[in-house]
Amino acid sequence: MTETTKELKRLQEIMAVLIQYGFREVVDQGITRKWIPSPKTWRKTYDEAVQQSRRTGMLSTPHKLRNVLEKLGGIFAKFGQVLSTRRDILPPEYIDALASLRSNMPACTYEEILEVFTSELGQPPEELFEYFSPEPVAAASLAQVHKARLMDGTWVAVKIQRPNVHDNVAIDLKWLERLGELVIKLFPALQPFRVLETIHEFKEWSLKELNFFIEGRHIECFHDNFDRLSSVVLPKVYWRYTSQKVLTMDFMEGITVDRIGALAAEGHNLHKIASDVYYMLLKQTLIDGFFHGDLHPGNMLISAEGKLMLLDFGLVGELKVDFRMAYFEYWTNLALGNFETAVNALLRGADTSACPDLDAFKREYIDFCKSIQGSSISEYSFGSTLNYITTLSSRYRIYFSTAFILLIRAMLTAEGIIMGLNPDFQFVDEAYPFFRKYYKEISGKPRSNTGSMLYELGVGMGLWR
Repeated sequence: MTETTKELKRLQEIMAVLIQYGFREVVDQGITRKWIPSPKTWRKTYDEAVQQSRRTGMLSTPHKLRNVLEKLGGIFAKFGQVLSTRRDILPPEYIDALASLRSNMPACTYEEILEVFTSELGQPPEELFEYFSPEPVAAASLAQVHKARLMDGTWVAVKIQRPNVHDNVAIDLKWLERLGELVIKLFPALQPFRVLETIHEFKEWSLKELNFFIEGRHIECFHDNFDRLSSVVLPKVYWRYTSQKVLTMDFMEGITVDRIGALAAEGHNLHKIASDVYYMLLKQTLIDGFFHGDLHPGNMLISAEGKLMLLDFGLVGELKVDFRMAYFEYWTNLALGNFETAVNALLRGADTSACPDLDAFKREYIDFCKSIQGSSISEYSFGSTLNYITTLSSRYRIYFSTAFILLIRAMLTAEGIIMGLNPDFQFVDEAYPFFRKYYKEISGKPRSNTGSMLYELGVGMGLWR
């Protein structure tokens, strides 16, 4: 396949950064001559990168990788952020290094954004909105958000893709895949760590995030699922002002859920917010099987009325009923101290085909569970036990689905927020009224929805008495 000039230019930028941060071997062994249209120009770039690499020699390999991904930015930075959650495929030192990775993207000019908007909706913002802020309120790697007011006075957030972002993402994804193939070829020992599978999954997510129609449909799906959960507020999508590259929705204002002091100063009930966050997580993951895949504090706000507001729905996870049942069995047995049953339930959703010693894996995990048995909830959580199992899985070559990894990230983030709001929060006791609610709602039909099934399972196992 012939590469375009733009693709080759980006490749040379990638190669220069790899050399600069100590990955010269990958470049020297992996570059084919057809990728270098101007050897003389490339030689100068190569030599300069080699000179710069001498100043980064003291860094560890994980930190060199982090710097490469951050320097390349865009899709590479986002991929590094995804990798930072994959304890099942990366050693702890890589997770720690990638956890601090940031994607620093300057805002586009108003003229650039105006061109995208007008091309997508056929009219400039001033003809569609009563007011449109030329300055963005937020800027990310794929898009930026502008505040606007509809003709009826409704304040909205207008999310607009960066110019040429689709082409740029396609180029970066192409080279990311090629680099993955090259790394596996040069270092065959990495094959069991599912490098290419992870890249392919990331590519699928990234391409979906470029279609704002998909994100709009995600929001409407959450509206349907949260119809009777009055503690959660979601933005309304304004389809008249939405396209593949422009998404218009309600402008949500509030205090981020991790700003405990600010919430207390405004008189909010912190314990109620903790319960609302927990119920929101249980509803998404165990009842609906359709959950927000990026539940960091910046995407959770508290309104002036004390409601929990969610933002940014580009990434979602989906869990089938059988896995949700297995996960609940894991969760329940863990709470009851039935650790062998717990780990067996969880492994029903894992790929253990490459595991060299499954019994040893189970023994090590059960020993860990026993070591924390009886600890207070402030010392461990269900999320942290899942975190441990994925770390252990990396050593034993046991692999979980991407949706499950997203679930773990959501659990860890939500539990951290909950404990900040209420250090004495009782996760097991708080789940009882939640599942009881879903059981009572379908009186006479005890197995007609997932919530009732989970409630009966919990009662039958003695979780709630």
